[in-house]
Amino acid sequence: GKLCQSIKVKLSGDNKVEYEALIKSLGERFDLSVTEIEGQKYEPLDSYSEVAKRCEGCTKQVEAFVNEQMSTSGVDLQQQIRVIKNEAVQQIAEQTAVSVHYLVKLGRSIAEPLGLFEVEEDIEWPEDPINVASILRATIESIIKDLKQLTKKFSDETTKFSQGNEDLKKPANDFSVELDEIHESATDKIREALR
Repeated sequence: GKLCQSIKVKLSGDNKVEYEALIKSLGERFDLSVTEIEGQKYEPLDSYSEVAKRCEGCTKQVEAFVNEQMSTSGVDLQQQIRVIKNEAVQQIAEQTAVSVHYLVKLGRSIAEPLGLFEVEEDIEWPEDPINVASILRATIESIIKDLKQLTKKFSDETTKFSQGNEDLKKPANDFSVELDEIHESATDKIREALR
């Protein structure tokens, strides 16, 4: 925004061209709709493994939870779906919160040289801002992928019960559509954190 414009105004010649190329390249890395990015592929930092492990643990528990809910006799089908949906929303919201907290931690680490924040963990970032942006992008992509797997597991496990059960097909399909919307909302929150 304004900071970039004020810097750009003060530059001239090769410095201005270099700066504009840098801003364009950073913008591409932070724009998740850009699918092909030139340069080296990066992975999230090792510290992301804690966030990923939490999501993996939740995903592993989904099958047992859905099986238990759908196998409970004497309970209305709509009630069973509602309980599963509530759990799915809760798990996706918690994973989103953990992920955003992790991104905030990374952001504070990047800003640490400015002395604006207390930093919990000393992260050694590459000197090149393009590489830093690439690591952040890889982290965001991993978060979105992990959230999608968690969402898909709830949907898949619930859909299993609709096979051969006409009464469950529509509610299971509606549930899958709702989960996709919930995932998209969570993804939007993650993208917002990227800005």
